[in-house]
Amino acid sequence: MDNTQEKSKSKAAKIGGVVVNVLLWVFVVFSVVVTIFVFSAQKDADGVPSLFGNSYISIVSDSMAPSIRTGDMIVVKKVSGMPEAAQCKEGDVITFYSSQDINGDGKVGNDIETHQIIKVREANGFVYYTTMGTNEEYSHGIADPEILSSSVIGIYTGTKISGLGSVISFLGSSTGFLVCIVIPLAVFFLYELIRFVVMFIKVKGPKEAKAGITAADEEEIKRKAIEEYLAKQAAASAATSTSQGVEPEKDAPVEEAPAEETPKEEAPAEEAPAEEAPAEEATEENNADNQSEQATDEKVEQPEEVKEESTESSEVDESKKDDSKTE
Repeated sequence: MDNTQEKSKSKAAKIGGVVVNVLLWVFVVFSVVVTIFVFSAQKDADGVPSLFGNSYISIVSDSMAPSIRTGDMIVVKKVSGMPEAAQCKEGDVITFYSSQDINGDGKVGNDIETHQIIKVREANGFVYYTTMGTNEEYSHGIADPEILSSSVIGIYTGTKISGLGSVISFLGSSTGFLVCIVIPLAVFFLYELIRFVVMFIKVKGPKEAKAGITAADEEEIKRKAIEEYLAKQAAASAATSTSQGVEPEKDAPVEEAPAEETPKEEAPAEEAPAEEAPAEEATEENNADNQSEQATDEKVEQPEEVKEESTESSEVDESKKDDSKTE
């Protein structure tokens, strides 16, 4: 169970690490793209981000709703300064410099607007466009002032990304770019640098440490290793000898006391108790023989006593006979 849990935890940690790395790199790619947009907008003559012949415009009003709403990013074909700027037709949605002060900063001709062309007019070799927003609640059916074809930045391609315009607009500002792009990128690259240094130390550290050891140090390390090995062998042999009842020689060198060289004459030391058993049996037999001899002697002595008793009785009888004769 413990191994299974450890494996599952390690697997989850690996998956989490992969997911985090993927998200970090996605953020890095997004940040790079935004950075390119910002710098391309700064370098562009029209002040809009342009890549590969297209410009990316952030919509700031609902004048073209419902087809285009506030916060959307639309892709327009860049025609500024090109002949295509004078070849637009009615119904095209174009992005252009408005002749009105849209954002209220007091400057005219710098605000960008995206509306639909409702009229094309040519006069004296110039082409003029009349535009209007498709959202009647916003435009109230009133057309925009007429503009020259030279004010056209691009023609809408029909491609848009909802919500991305607001993000790009914020990131394009100084505060947004610093907080959301510069600082996170700096932290990310610092983190990657630390990881690289740690991995470099782990890989190269042992090799460099080994390269710094002199020949004398290597010999000293080998000598200590040999001494430790011999000490372990001596301890093992001492333990083996003790278990067999043989004391190791104290004055003998450590390497000359292997466990297998036990003296032959001392080997039967453990069998000595077994040899004492016959001696005890012999003693018991001797005791039994002594007892039998004593019994025999008693039997032999017993008839002599009987003889003595019979002799005494005969003497008494003879004395009685003599007495009778005397009387």
